[in-house]
Amino acid sequence: MKEIILISGVTGLTSSDVFKRLNLSEDYEVIGFSRNSNNSYSEEKNNFIKGDASDFNFWLEMLLKFKPETIIIHSNLRHFLPFIKAFEFSNLNKYPRLIVISTTGVYSRFKSLS
Repeated sequence: MKEIILISGVTGLTSSDVFKRLNLSEDYEVIGFSRNSNNSYSEEKNNFIKGDASDFNFWLEMLLKFKPETIIIHSNLRHFLPFIKAFEFSNLNKYPRLIVISTTGVYSRFKSLS
């Protein structure tokens, strides 16, 4: 049985590469999602879902539907809180491996990134 991996923010530069590379393996079923569907794999892959990682209900739906073994959050660090609340609410029996990739935007001169 393939390991299910859920990745947020797959239309971004780093996540898009991780998404593509993991999809090359026969060992994984990779489900990627992003708010932005203006990207090449949203058309060529059937494992892309348009969704918002800041939405508790979206996370809950993804957790209950796919029951992923690994979750990679590579969107905004603020999306971790809706995820953790959804995970606690889901009552899943098994804890997934969680990888959170953030940004150095806190050091940015632009207030919107910090």
